[in-house]
Amino acid sequence: MPCVIARPVACPAESQVLRLSAFLNASERSLILRGPELTTMQRVLVVEDNQQDIALMERVLDRMPGEFDVMLLEDGSELLRFAEAWDPLADFFDLVLLDSRVPGATGLDMLDALRSRDPLNKVPIMLLVGASGEDFRDEAMERGADGCLVKPLEPRAFMDKVERIVNTWCSADEQPAG
Repeated sequence: MPCVIARPVACPAESQVLRLSAFLNASERSLILRGPELTTMQRVLVVEDNQQDIALMERVLDRMPGEFDVMLLEDGSELLRFAEAWDPLADFFDLVLLDSRVPGATGLDMLDALRSRDPLNKVPIMLLVGASGEDFRDEAMERGADGCLVKPLEPRAFMDKVERIVNTWCSADEQPAG
């Protein structure tokens, strides 16, 4: 199966010291906490609360060449709590897709939290924005987003954008150090 989606089983309480592995079952832990281990699967973090968009992303990723491990969060506050454990971000994910409007945090708050774990911008972060979000798109790009996809998502446009990003980042990683 090319696309595997995992959901954390619980979120840590605000007062707890964050240990992401304590909040995931064994298969989710192995999926997300692999760290820098070599893998042929692309590790994707998706923060999205719209079930139709989640289903569309799953269908599209399932049809794409290659294999994808997807961690799905449906609340921005989960990402803000988990982000502390993802340092550096590139050890955990190869691509991040953030809905600009989910419960618990704004898209820009989530973008800032992730970029603080990825100061060299090694992990592409795409924001999913509404058609009327022109100002938001500009600010997101200024704050480190690598692109924006306009919702409602069109399957072909989504697939093309993800393929382009994955291929660009993968080929950049394969370049010999100069």
